[in-house]
Amino acid sequence: MSGALTILDYAKSVHLICGRPDVTKVLEEQLSNSNVIVHENAKVKDIIGQDSVEAIGLKDGSTISVKGVFIELGAKGIMELATHLGVLLDDEMKYIQTNKKM
Repeated sequence: MSGALTILDYAKSVHLICGRPDVTKVLEEQLSNSNVIVHENAKVKDIIGQDSVEAIGLKDGSTISVKGVFIELGAKGIMELATHLGVLLDDEMKYIQTNKKM
């Protein structure tokens, strides 16, 4: 979800289409105070356009005009893999612990 904030460096606004957002309070506040438009519990049906992306069709029948698409799958799966492999994580299980050599 933080990827939506990063894309704001390149776009005036971002439509975040997601299930139920599972984010920290800090990230939730950052999203609400930005030009990220959250479409909670929405699902993409199709990407519309001829020679370039023009819109996103949602499964509820609505359409959102856009000029591009960025797909972010999230990091939860990667963190679970890291744990399974024995990689040390921080206390909040969000980041991989490193030292000066990493």
